[in-house]
Amino acid sequence: MKHGISQRKLGRMPSHRLALLRNLVTALLHHEAIKTTLPKAKEAAKMAEKGTNPAKSKAQAYLMPPHHAPPSAYVPSPSNRTHTLPPLDYPKLDTSIPPTSLFPKLFNTLAKRYADRPGGYTRIHRFGHRPGDNAPHAILTLVDGPRDLKYEMMARAVGKESLRVHDDVSTGRIKEPGNDWEDLDERTRSEKFKEKAQHFKDTLLCRKK
Repeated sequence: MKHGISQRKLGRMPSHRLALLRNLVTALLHHEAIKTTLPKAKEAAKMAEKGTNPAKSKAQAYLMPPHHAPPSAYVPSPSNRTHTLPPLDYPKLDTSIPPTSLFPKLFNTLAKRYADRPGGYTRIHRFGHRPGDNAPHAILTLVDGPRDLKYEMMARAVGKESLRVHDDVSTGRIKEPGNDWEDLDERTRSEKFKEKAQHFKDTLLCRKK
């Protein structure tokens, strides 16, 4: 019986495990969708959730250059052997802070996107098994984003249904239903949803021709 185990070791020593998860979270914040094994996706989702919460609560201070700090704070001296204030471009290796190139996206784009969401910023989709070792695959995505898999499938379904209604109207089988399906755009609170659905509808229409 297992007790007191709060995290998966992932078959790695602590430093390698932290580096792996840090790289996965960095890739997730950059691409907003990654494919990895299911255990790694679950651990990376935990770290991404913890890293997104501070971005919503007065975390803009991290974006400000520390010009107020004296140069001695960055250069070791006989009285200051450690870097009490490490440069912003070089985070300490024992932290889970992503590269500073992602800070503007984390503190601006994602913070605004999830301002009204109390939690649950990631979603895990099971994606079969990996050939060879049969490890369970998963797709880890950021919710409400342009690469959200659930969002993409919903847009495709709406585009396909819109094409079917368009064909029925052109053949005279039904009357023009109006734009009732566009209410789905407001429910998803996404400006690009209609554009994605229209793009998929045009793609299907071109294939039929």
